Amino acid sequence: MSGPVPVPPLGKPDNPRCPECRLRWRRTLIRYDYGAAFLGYFPADVCPKGHAYLTGESGQAIEAITIASGLWGKAPPRVWPPRKGRLGTTSSRRRRR
Repeated sequence: MSGPVPVPPLGKPDNPRCPECRLRWRRTLIRYDYGAAFLGYFPADVCPKGHAYLTGESGQAIEAITIASGLWGKAPPRVWPPRKGRLGTTSSRRRRR
């Protein structure tokens, strides 16, 4: 098996500082999900406080992926259907013996 895939250079941020907190940011890959659908990792400018801005190319790539996958213009897919008895809640129905 081979090791991790090398990441090509992502370039420099479009603006030198974050417009919200005025801290310097760096260009890094961030995970992008649309509801339960994982769309991939895309370059974004991220500051130390966690503010993230996708690049223009990333936005175009995300748009192309959502159109190709049939998600464009639809509500995001749900992570799991909410049911009684999940996440620590008890069901109001009794089990039959």
